[in-house]
Amino acid sequence: MTGAICLEDFLKINYPVNLKLSAAHPYGLYSLETFDYDNNGYEKKLMLLDTLKNRSREVGLPFVPDEYEFDENGVIYMAIRGDQTVFYWDSFPLGNPQQLMELPFKVIKFGFYKEHCYFTARVQLPSNGGTPYCSTKNPFYQEGVGVVGDGLVGLFKAQIKGRDIRLISGLELDIEAVDFDFDHSRILYSAYTKSQVKPVASRLYSYDILGEKFSDLKDGNFRIGLIKSISRHESVFTGVDLDHYSRNDAQQLYRVDHQRGTCELLGPWVDFSNEHPSVVSDSAFSGPPGLLFHEGKLYLKRVHKNRDVLYVTDLSGETEVLETGLTAIHGFALNSRGLFLIGLKELSLLEIYQVSPGKSLPVTDHNRWLKDKVLSRPKPLTFEYRNETYEGWVYSPNPMVKGHRYPGILLIHGGPKMIYSDVYSHEVQLLAREGFFVFYMNPRGSDGRGNEFANIRGHFADEPYDELMAFTDEVLRAYPEMDDNLLGVTGGSYGGYLVNYIIGRTDRFKAAVTERGISNLMTSINLTDIGYQYMMEYMDGRLPWEHPGLYMENSPVYKAHQVKTPTLFIHGKSDYRCHYTEALNMHSALVFNGVPTKLCLFEKEGHSLVVRGRPVSKKHRYQEMLAWFNQYLKRGVR
Repeated sequence: MTGAICLEDFLKINYPVNLKLSAAHPYGLYSLETFDYDNNGYEKKLMLLDTLKNRSREVGLPFVPDEYEFDENGVIYMAIRGDQTVFYWDSFPLGNPQQLMELPFKVIKFGFYKEHCYFTARVQLPSNGGTPYCSTKNPFYQEGVGVVGDGLVGLFKAQIKGRDIRLISGLELDIEAVDFDFDHSRILYSAYTKSQVKPVASRLYSYDILGEKFSDLKDGNFRIGLIKSISRHESVFTGVDLDHYSRNDAQQLYRVDHQRGTCELLGPWVDFSNEHPSVVSDSAFSGPPGLLFHEGKLYLKRVHKNRDVLYVTDLSGETEVLETGLTAIHGFALNSRGLFLIGLKELSLLEIYQVSPGKSLPVTDHNRWLKDKVLSRPKPLTFEYRNETYEGWVYSPNPMVKGHRYPGILLIHGGPKMIYSDVYSHEVQLLAREGFFVFYMNPRGSDGRGNEFANIRGHFADEPYDELMAFTDEVLRAYPEMDDNLLGVTGGSYGGYLVNYIIGRTDRFKAAVTERGISNLMTSINLTDIGYQYMMEYMDGRLPWEHPGLYMENSPVYKAHQVKTPTLFIHGKSDYRCHYTEALNMHSALVFNGVPTKLCLFEKEGHSLVVRGRPVSKKHRYQEMLAWFNQYLKRGVR
């Protein structure tokens, strides 16, 4: 039955994630996550994908695996139970797992080679000693992990029965990415050298399993992202050459010769990033970012304008751009049957697609329920401002009565190096159903248009502010049905920061909802889990202790006395990217100055509340946002 979107419809969304394909068999595995509202959590099923018949079925297991990897004859499952990890092995057609081993660690990544298991896990160094948490390092905590203090991630080796467990990477390194290349008897990993302040640059290491020897790439100074082993002595990585570029610039693809200890650019220099996730939606989970090597070619996602594409590069550096037909890519895998992607296309939700150049064929239909809903359709709007062309989209109220005037809401994305596009967002559809115009754009600082466009160093807020105001003017001119006296604004993370910034400089918006944003750059630079470097870069390398005026000018809390806009703050108490005290600061300042305001602080929710929050929290968030905008923007609607 067709009908309008309702708030509780988000509970129907199915999320396929973590797609992996077997190299030896025509099968794939992925997890299908759904909401479990009664238990305020998520239900996860393991799904087997038949790539010959393009259909899937649930794998009946007595436990829920947290991770899985194919081997030549079957699948190895990993299940975390408290502070322990249990491994199982299962043969095709799957469903009869046998326990392999148990480890007294919460394993992060793993691989089995002959009679041993190699894995990464977090090591808490003795200086912590439990509670109270003590640390000499920064960051003190990490988003999605909690307090890390003096801990680090190490590489371990254990006999397959769980005996003789050894840390083989040492206590001076903190491992980030790892690639188990057992075809060439080695393990590749990137790691930071342990120091009081986590450095921007990391180094690439190779561990020879047979010879039990380490080598490292000493050439260069890189911020390393993704890594992949391609031969016995060669590998590739995505990274930023910090001797020439800034940490936030587009990562390039480099080829490494570990025998010589050198690396060189592989393929042409590309002015598009590989940020992940990139396209903003409250209705899509992202799997891990991918760098795949298949039949002599490397596959890497990059962000082009308002969509994701795949770059395919061979070992000579020849590169082609593969247009998949999808707008957002949330995971991809390859086997002899071809290329399979998890992604978003137009106003549909996440599905798995088989992709060939220029087209994509859906092989799952987990979210067919959305096809029966009447949705508001995005209409593109481009405009010129200060010799630059900008892209935006406008959603009309659903339904819309001719002759009526409606309130409008400006959305601002986070990052700032992310992008809006025309994909499905439950939040947008709810606001349109409630009778609001919804409009958004990609101002400077956004992704998809190269380093120069993304560069707002020294102009962290002022330039995007001017562009967002110009865009609002353009939307009002294009849509006379929108009431310019009933405008609202909302955004999250960097978008939440900009909302805080905006309401201190204009009262054109009659309601604001700011989520997980920061209000005081002087404090946020010390609290965020991504370290000092993020804010320092956007402040053009200047430190708050040396340039306090610059930081105060860009800190919304110091303009709180100028705010007149009723403002709702939404924040997770376990948010370590943008600490909840940032919302509390701004909220308290508005209370002091007599501005209508409300703070909703969600226990046990982090920076990903909007996407990965628990269902009760997500529902409450939608309710609070709708109630706030209805209260302050529906008065006098005609």
